[in-house]
Amino acid sequence: MILTVNSSFPELDHMVAALAEAGLLSVYVRPYANLDRGWERRLGSLPGLGQVYARTFGRRRMPAPLGKTHVSEAGMLWDFLLAAHGRLPTSSPAYQPLQRSILHARTRALMRAAARHLQDQRAVVASWGCAEPVFRKARASGALCVLNYPLAHHRFTRRYLEDEAARQPAFAETLNSHDRPEWQERQLDAEIELADHILVGSSFVRDSFTAEGVPADKLLVIPYGADTRLFEPPERKEHDRNGLRLLFVGQIGQRKGISYLL
Repeated sequence: MILTVNSSFPELDHMVAALAEAGLLSVYVRPYANLDRGWERRLGSLPGLGQVYARTFGRRRMPAPLGKTHVSEAGMLWDFLLAAHGRLPTSSPAYQPLQRSILHARTRALMRAAARHLQDQRAVVASWGCAEPVFRKARASGALCVLNYPLAHHRFTRRYLEDEAARQPAFAETLNSHDRPEWQERQLDAEIELADHILVGSSFVRDSFTAEGVPADKLLVIPYGADTRLFEPPERKEHDRNGLRLLFVGQIGQRKGISYLL
């Protein structure tokens, strides 16, 4: 049986659903999940408030067959505070420090809950940033530790984005995902060291890890899929050739190269 812990990454929802379907899941520790409970259905039907819920927390529907028997929610108070904080103006000087404090508090709650749930499971799958305590406990009991790391290595990312900020100073304020305190970088280093296997989504991410000295045999590249029930090629249509149309898909910021598009 496998214990899983996830802070926010949707690809793990689908992995955990597959584990549950195969009868291999012990428990899934994560922040709030929409599990189609009675109060959630009633909240979703309320005028006005139901639409707000549907656009925010209501979107956290778990893929089948995940349900109440599989999911253990943790850090929900901090989860809701984080969502409320997201409504504040980002121009406020206190915005980012407060956001990070709430996010770290939610992560600590997840880590404590995951460590409590670990009993005699054979393996732990955890997302980066919330794996260290449960991995240390798992290693002591001989359980396999699998780390999900969807981003490039944190030190590689820091160097890359600092260079990008120098190249495009007008967009530098949007490059904050690398700005982590030293204690958090040490925690990420520990998670990588403790992991038996590290799941990454591309060869680019894999290469960023090997460039930082992580053994290649630890890294497993599993490209992210798409739900073909939701996404499929449309019927071929003749395009309007009298104009130019551009489609940008991604977070609006320099991390996704918005200055080059403009």
